[in-house]
Amino acid sequence: MDTTIRPLAASVTLAVAGIPFFAELVESSAREIDKGVIEAAVAVGASG
Repeated sequence: MDTTIRPLAASVTLAVAGIPFFAELVESSAREIDKGVIEAAVAVGASG
């Protein structure tokens, strides 16, 4: 019986497991943006 984990199966599993860590990194980076930068972006037409 072949019980070897295929590279595709392993990469999909690792990608799914890494999503929460990446989301936390993005969220913490977004929270550190200065309020003045956000106000300036909205002033030039960015949606918020």
